[in-house]
Amino acid sequence: MLKRDTALELEKHDILVRTSRNTLEPFDRNRIVESLVMEVGVGRQIAEEIAVEVENGIKALNLEFVSAPLIREIVNVKLLERGLEVERANYTRLGLPVYDATQLIEKGSRENANLQHNPETIHKLVADRVMKEYALLKLLPLKLADSHMRGEIHIHDLEYFATRPYCFQHDLRWFLKNGLKVDGTGENTAVAGPAKNAEVAVLHAAKALAAAQTNFAGGQGLDFFNVWLAPYMAGKSYKEIKQLAQMFIYEMSQMYVARGGQTVFSDIDIEYGVPSIVAELPAILPGGIQKESVTYGDFEEEAIAFAKALTEVYLEGDYVGKPFFFPKPNYKLRKENFRKEGFEDFMILVHKCVAKYGTPYFLNLLAGYLPDNVFAQCCRLVLSPDASDWEDFARGCMRTGSLQVVTLNLPRIAYESKDDDGLFELIEERMLLAREVIEIK
Repeated sequence: MLKRDTALELEKHDILVRTSRNTLEPFDRNRIVESLVMEVGVGRQIAEEIAVEVENGIKALNLEFVSAPLIREIVNVKLLERGLEVERANYTRLGLPVYDATQLIEKGSRENANLQHNPETIHKLVADRVMKEYALLKLLPLKLADSHMRGEIHIHDLEYFATRPYCFQHDLRWFLKNGLKVDGTGENTAVAGPAKNAEVAVLHAAKALAAAQTNFAGGQGLDFFNVWLAPYMAGKSYKEIKQLAQMFIYEMSQMYVARGGQTVFSDIDIEYGVPSIVAELPAILPGGIQKESVTYGDFEEEAIAFAKALTEVYLEGDYVGKPFFFPKPNYKLRKENFRKEGFEDFMILVHKCVAKYGTPYFLNLLAGYLPDNVFAQCCRLVLSPDASDWEDFARGCMRTGSLQVVTLNLPRIAYESKDDDGLFELIEERMLLAREVIEIK
């Protein structure tokens, strides 16, 4: 409520403005001048001319009050009348019409199957509109923005283009050795030391994936999931190991806290036992302890038992028989696995899950041209690390991910091209556009 003195003062002015700060203030055309000079670099003389025209136009409308967005729209018209299209684009206000906001509140959106109609989703979708417009107007050249809007290319998660990388794969060993600071520094959240038992280690893994959603647009992954956790399974019965597998999968499937009120988009890579490439690495033991004499190869049986337990939980589904969609299980196929006892039975178990739910993914490392490891998050990346990279990996210092994903509309290209030559020319042209998007990112 306005104070009496303030209300009397406002009555003296011809034009009152409802500002974006939710205040009622007298109109001052100098604010238009200063904003044009500061925001878009318009010369002061032109800015003053526009401000006078806007003021006269508003007076002619004879309104009780005007809003700050309306003033900005009138200024944009004046910029266009002077042919200042770039300046108009930079001066425009980002947002969405009242009708669109009402539709989102009342009916929601069906663009993303992972998002449900709830208050957090509504809030996210409104914010997404602003950030998408910002990327198209401010960050991307017109030809790239137009190509995306015409459907020639698709820039994934455009709402996060300005602020977040796409997807990321973490190394669980970091958290097992150093503990957990979910905000990255421990300044704003509680700090946990290295897990001393299996239950805490599993929960740290889940919380690390959930916390990372704050900083990434796409999925989060954990490679060698059952291998790095195998030392924590030592001495436990199979029933206890399966309970831990169930705890992790339920935790990830029920954390309804990710972007816009959805479960955490995540995956885990599952190995049959301990691959030879990591068997000689010193194992991180409960409490973050490492001993040179204790390696991951010493926990082959535990790694196999945990892999089997995870797969059985996926096969059984939840309490009402629904599949677990997250974390997505990625099974790595290695030549050395076929020589291990029990591998065929394990693969039959995995394929039962494939037949029932279709949820497992396979990372096929059997081809001779593939390296010893393939990293996967929500997208697939085949990397051939050099010697120095493998040294980083051995020390737990390597992370993988993708900065941005751009998809080409191949059916459109096929439709537009007249012959094979035209097809490949268009593919190359669109690939160059996609590359430019990623370079800007």
